[in-house]
Amino acid sequence: NGQLFTFDGKVNIRNARYKTDFSAIDDNGISPMSENYTKAYLHHLFKTEEILGYRIATQHNLHFYIHLMKTMQDEIKAGNFKNWAKGFLERYEGE
Repeated sequence: NGQLFTFDGKVNIRNARYKTDFSAIDDNGISPMSENYTKAYLHHLFKTEEILGYRIATQHNLHFYIHLMKTMQDEIKAGNFKNWAKGFLERYEGE
């Protein structure tokens, strides 16, 4: 569906604004996909319905959620989950 998950919120890579966006998929670099592919390239793959685009997006999203779950686990253990979650949601939802 063209959705990428990042700590700054969801990215719909099919949007035209990504056609010339040569920045990394996610500036946080939590996934190897972020280091190797740009938003413009992924936008192109989705627009041309190349299966590679879906694969890159899926791998990126899996890395994002694995990293998110590990971070949540660490924050729970540190007794800081409530504060961390508030900050995460503000950033993720752009508030």
